[in-house]
Amino acid sequence: MREKILRSLAQLATRYPWWIISIAGAVTVVSILISQNLELSMRWSDLMPENDPRAVEFNRVLEKYKSASSIMILFRGEEDEIKAFAEEAAGPIASITGRFGGEESENLIRRVTVKEDEEFIRNHGLMLMNTRDLENSRDVFSDVSLLPLLTHINDNLERTYIYSEDEERLSNREKSDNAVYYLEGLKSWLETMEKYVDNDNTPPIEAISAADKLLLGDLYLLSYDHRTLLMLASPTFPVTDSERSVAVCDSLEAVLGDIGQRYPDVTYGMTGMIVMQRDELAAVKSDMNYLTLVALVLILALFIFSFRMWVAPLFAILVLLVGVIWTMAFATITVGTLNIMTAMFAVILIGLGIDFSVHLISGFAENRGKGLSILETAEATLLKSGPGITTGGMTTGIAFLTLTISDSRGMFEFGLIAGAGVIICMIAALTLLPPLLI
Repeated sequence: MREKILRSLAQLATRYPWWIISIAGAVTVVSILISQNLELSMRWSDLMPENDPRAVEFNRVLEKYKSASSIMILFRGEEDEIKAFAEEAAGPIASITGRFGGEESENLIRRVTVKEDEEFIRNHGLMLMNTRDLENSRDVFSDVSLLPLLTHINDNLERTYIYSEDEERLSNREKSDNAVYYLEGLKSWLETMEKYVDNDNTPPIEAISAADKLLLGDLYLLSYDHRTLLMLASPTFPVTDSERSVAVCDSLEAVLGDIGQRYPDVTYGMTGMIVMQRDELAAVKSDMNYLTLVALVLILALFIFSFRMWVAPLFAILVLLVGVIWTMAFATITVGTLNIMTAMFAVILIGLGIDFSVHLISGFAENRGKGLSILETAEATLLKSGPGITTGGMTTGIAFLTLTISDSRGMFEFGLIAGAGVIICMIAALTLLPPLLI
């Protein structure tokens, strides 16, 4: 049966080579179109069984709390400039949209946080304070005349941070931050008072601003040295959506790059799970393309050096690429997304799939050297090398396919793609390489 099939392939290759090449070309074009929908995901949850309770719960949490993975944007520079940069960028960032799958344009950013909600703090700030802080505030503002107010502020600072018996007043970062912010507000208020003493023309708005800073603190998310500002952009999609993650990060970089031209002394950057996922995807795609190209070049060079010919090795590489493309289409149809384990399947197939072409080209060159005709050469090559190629291809493919019985989703998809890919590359070599050599 196998001998009959191999003999038929040899006859088709010699009688209808262009038909076979045309059909293979059409299948390859269709495969390329299908492969455009193949996605790449770096989530570790993709390696777990789909029905695993932990994976299901993890994905459910990410889907429900879409804004939990906010994009953090940092600005570094002089305080006035970074605040102006952040305020100017907030509007365009909130308006970022994208179009996916032919659907209508959708918003990608749910909320942009440049500073804390001032209105909320004014209306509800006292409700967030504990009893002791409320009592202290009552004592401080019991008399708002200047001298009693300053006296009460000083007494409150001494009572709270100097002579306090509460050893935990500065026990963590949050409490120490609150103390620093309060002192900064007090400093700003005193400096404004000094301006009023020295100059009666000081605008009233400065006094209001100083009072707000004393009572509310600086609403911007600033570092201690006031040279770094944090902005948060909450997405409308979960971090698991890689397509939207890439789109929103690219749009953010475009917006920041455009506005940043007007603030040359301000440096900025982005971080967060969504940004890291975009960077990981870009790195994996770059490495995948680079490593695949390097593997092809090295194999071609070794092929040319070993066989002392140019055309046949180029045909072998072409057939190998066709097999990889067909495998990509298969992966798109069956799994739809490449994960951490399957991302480098192309390099694996290049290393394993080239063996089939090596045997065919070696046999073809040997039989042509004996003076056999084209048909006799094709039949002799396939009949001699074909059984070994099919046996080796099927055993290797089946070995990979045994991984599909694993409960791990990553192992299952790797075994399916690698196993089917080896068999597909074998079929491509047996059907397409002989017509090209002829």
